[in-house]
Amino acid sequence: MKRIHSFIAVMAFALPLAAQSEPEMNSGDIKKLGKPFGEWVDAKIESDHAKASEMLLKLDDIVQKMDKKLKGRSALSLVRDWEIVLQTGRSFDRSGPDVKKGKVIEQDLGAYGTFLIWLPAGYNPDKVNYPGILLLDSDPQATIDGLTEETKEAFIIFAPMISGLDKSALMEEEGRQLIIGPIGRCTVAYRLDRSRLFMIGKGDQGASFAAAYAAVLPHFFSGVAFVEGETGEVKGAANHAMLPVEKQDSVEAAATWMLGLEAANKYPTSFDVELVEPWQGVFYWVQAVKYDTGKAVPEGESTRLKVSVDRGTNTITIDGAYVYQVRLMLNDILVDLDKPITILRNGESYSYQASRSLGTLLENYVGLLDGSVYPAQLHRLDLPTEAEEPTDG
Repeated sequence: MKRIHSFIAVMAFALPLAAQSEPEMNSGDIKKLGKPFGEWVDAKIESDHAKASEMLLKLDDIVQKMDKKLKGRSALSLVRDWEIVLQTGRSFDRSGPDVKKGKVIEQDLGAYGTFLIWLPAGYNPDKVNYPGILLLDSDPQATIDGLTEETKEAFIIFAPMISGLDKSALMEEEGRQLIIGPIGRCTVAYRLDRSRLFMIGKGDQGASFAAAYAAVLPHFFSGVAFVEGETGEVKGAANHAMLPVEKQDSVEAAATWMLGLEAANKYPTSFDVELVEPWQGVFYWVQAVKYDTGKAVPEGESTRLKVSVDRGTNTITIDGAYVYQVRLMLNDILVDLDKPITILRNGESYSYQASRSLGTLLENYVGLLDGSVYPAQLHRLDLPTEAEEPTDG
């Protein structure tokens, strides 16, 4: 399987100030961007730095020409179009040792274990973006075998072999690589629609593991189901309110329910989240860089981020408890990047003028691998506990 080594004609009229809701580029321009983008990704996967630089220059040249045609608008402001470019620009293997259609195969995660992968018998990465299921189950082979053909044709299913994983290691390196690792591997290898990624936990072990990761990574999933098991106590369980979470009678019923759910909103303009793990500070477009967890937080209190956006006034409000510094990833759906952004951070106002960059868009794509589009960012912003100036690095 290919692996990531170092990290794993545009419409000529101007939109009003409202955020872009629909794609605007014609198919020719999307393809024009998609081909060098796909080659750039392949070069990054193969650590071919010269080819990656060549494709970056080619992409930048195309963007500059589009900017001229847009007469004052930036091509990088067209978020919905870039989502299509990122989703469709890559090509994926249609055959090979890791592309076994209509059967379950086992793949290696090195020292961390293995996982099973199911590709539909009709898997066609040239035409379809497939929703995915992360299945946490002590006997995933039997569960996948028992699903109807209709369900198995609808999803890419990947299932870490969790039976030997102790819950005490669930959020440690061992557990993270086993549970989260297959998501990255499958994102790189198969045409997986990361805006329709679901998780099912079956049995007590699977349900408790799924509940824990739904609390820590709520923005990863479009829906989570628990089948034939109890979740037990969950740190950060309030975060489950950020996505659809239900108990279901069977994995089959859960999959049917998931097919009816909306794709995840990648750019919410309001959310309130509890941070429970020191390694996980990213939620959607906000990353907590410096924050306290565990015993550093007084008993009875929690580390929280409350975020909201008023695009009409170009204002972002961030209130943090035991959060001291954040990074913001930005696009023109969230705010108008052509205008100064007012950021209210724990009640104190800070004005910031963002700048769009193709390099930033691609850097964030590599860091997240979920197809989201962020051509601008504020690297470091302090959340003051007393009057102090922010740091923008």
